[in-house]
Amino acid sequence: MRVVISEAHLKVNRSLIKESNRLAGNFSANDYSKTEDIEKLLARRDISVENKKKALANKSKAELQSAEAAYTQALEEASNMLGS
Repeated sequence: MRVVISEAHLKVNRSLIKESNRLAGNFSANDYSKTEDIEKLLARRDISVENKKKALANKSKAELQSAEAAYTQALEEASNMLGS
């Protein structure tokens, strides 16, 4: 049996490989600790499901606020460098 792979399939495959490699390169040791924290929270049996949802939402909200603050600071630094 002969299998023919079209150029379009190969192109999609190459783009998926590039994206996977890029994302794998962005994953650091700090990301593993965040994953472990979430897994520990989810494994706890002394917290209700609703409280787990709230805790995860608050954690995500705090991370988003931290990222926004870092972005704002970077914008201010860039505008100061351009203004100088």
